[in-house]
Amino acid sequence: MPSEGNHLGVTAAIRYLYCFEFPRGCCYQGLDSIRSFVVCGAVADWYEITALSELILRVASRALDDCLSDEDKLGAFFGAFDFIGSDGLHFAVKIIKANVNKLRKRACFQALLQEEHELAIELFNFVAEKQALVQGGREDLD
Repeated sequence: MPSEGNHLGVTAAIRYLYCFEFPRGCCYQGLDSIRSFVVCGAVADWYEITALSELILRVASRALDDCLSDEDKLGAFFGAFDFIGSDGLHFAVKIIKANVNKLRKRACFQALLQEEHELAIELFNFVAEKQALVQGGREDLD
């Protein structure tokens, strides 16, 4: 089970399951870093709450979109990445995969990839698979 900050993730899962809502403390504005999304998403994945996991991915993408125009804001969003353990890496990769084309030319994202080798490897494999599909004519490149 994901270990870091389980309280936030478990709160999100319980509120979603029993109240059919994303908790106010876990709303888009309350999640100011990728770590916040990863904690909630990793718990949702662990308990196989697919709808909550998908909701978190959509909300994380919106938060990331809001940060794209400001390098400092984007850097702050990724600043908590070093507190993401191996349990959360899978969900962090999900968030970034959905936005990799928007992020790949950003300086703070390049710095993150140089610091987080596991993340860089996961994303490199993802991009290579996507390019192979494009070359095989089975998918369009975004």
